[in-house]
Amino acid sequence: MVNLKKILNPPMFQGDLKKKQYFEGWYFKLIDQKEENFYAFIPGVSLDKKNKSSHCFIQMLDGRTGEPFYFEYPLREFWASSEDFEVRIGKSYFSLNKIEIHIHQDGHDVDGELHFKNIQPWPKSLLAPGVMGFFTFIPIMECYHGMLSMNHNIVGKLTINNREIDFTNGLGYIEKDWGKSFPSGYIWIQTNHFETEPISFMASIAKIPFLGMHFTGFLIVLWYKGKIYTFTTYTGAKIHSLKIDPNRVRAVIADRKHIVVFDAKKIHDKGRKAPIEEAGVLKSPTLGEMKGRIMESLTSEVKLAFYKRGKRNKLLFKDKGHHAGLEIEAKLEDLDF
Repeated sequence: MVNLKKILNPPMFQGDLKKKQYFEGWYFKLIDQKEENFYAFIPGVSLDKKNKSSHCFIQMLDGRTGEPFYFEYPLREFWASSEDFEVRIGKSYFSLNKIEIHIHQDGHDVDGELHFKNIQPWPKSLLAPGVMGFFTFIPIMECYHGMLSMNHNIVGKLTINNREIDFTNGLGYIEKDWGKSFPSGYIWIQTNHFETEPISFMASIAKIPFLGMHFTGFLIVLWYKGKIYTFTTYTGAKIHSLKIDPNRVRAVIADRKHIVVFDAKKIHDKGRKAPIEEAGVLKSPTLGEMKGRIMESLTSEVKLAFYKRGKRNKLLFKDKGHHAGLEIEAKLEDLDF
């Protein structure tokens, strides 16, 4: 049965624990004020009743060292509100405005509470409650994406393995995914740390299966001067140029009014501890089971330019973003380019 309340509120838990193959995860990116510590926390649920591997989890990525951690919990330790986005996994709590993390597992200890202020959410409407627009209402998509906050301020501290990190006055970002599987080929980029002014940028280009076929779907979101600009498949925007290398992605995307040009590349931080083949390796869902592997860098950079279209295109800004999340899980031919 379609739950309209959930569809109209993408941040909240979209699933139920009765599904045979299903995943749902929320992505919290945290960077302190001095930009010395950058972490991603991903609470989620994995349902794979065929192989009896269902569980809930919290993934943690230390972007500075490249070390990934996967903390698994019995499914009975997952709880989600039926009214709004509130999730508990074990003793940890996650919502749009606050997270409380209490992890004591496999010799690792993470404790603390963070509050989020000045949330910049997706400006939802009745026909486009989420960033996927009308695709939000189609019940047969393999994977759905949600945008919770393009940018916000952080207040609070976390103690990670006896090291206290003060995130107060730092910046955060929140998004989510749910469905059965991640796309078989995709790229994903995100940063809200630019050199000259407050800007947040997210780009995703993926191979989307649909009714026995597939198409290249893309979602480019830019938060600039308090306004969100969206370039997507469903708004009529087009990818005019796309180049993908193992550690670099370049693209030009345009709609009738604006042009976005970006050049993203992986830069490995000097403080990396994890071996290069293991750095930033996160688990990802395949038919609900967390058996896939994706490599994410939190130390990448993005050169970004934004133009207003006209007889002579007007440059609105050109800037460089740091501490970018970057996943390159596709070759050019995977995306039909």
